[in-house]
Amino acid sequence: MSLTTHDRYAIRDLYARYSWARSTADIDSFAALFTQEAVIEDEGHRFDGPGAATDYLRAWLSRPGAAGQQYWIMQQVLDGDSTGCEARSFLMTPMLNPIGTPSMTFYRFGHLSDRLVKREGTWLLSEHRIDQWRGEVLEGFPRRDIAMVSAGGTP
Repeated sequence: MSLTTHDRYAIRDLYARYSWARSTADIDSFAALFTQEAVIEDEGHRFDGPGAATDYLRAWLSRPGAAGQQYWIMQQVLDGDSTGCEARSFLMTPMLNPIGTPSMTFYRFGHLSDRLVKREGTWLLSEHRIDQWRGEVLEGFPRRDIAMVSAGGTP
């Protein structure tokens, strides 16, 4: 059976709760969104098993500049059924300007590749991968364009 409208709204709610919990350093709410056997990968750092979500968020919160970041997840592409699905999403992370002015800068542009499962009527993240907007997602572009984007230039 394919994803129902209710499933899609529940998954949107999961990502909204994820963004809010991460952006406000609410470790318990964040951890509640993951299975006990979850795997989280972020730019070469891997956390897995019981406590993975808690360990990951604590490590992320210890990074300079974490306070003041907002985690925006948007435009999910969901493929699956009423028991599990794969999700791909765009990611942007604006943050308060570190020089102290009342302005924003962007910390990250990227994408998420996730596997979600439905347990006892609740959608949870079982695999969560966070990547920058580079690499294989840009393989459809000419090589010249990829090199310029990777170097921070404009094609």
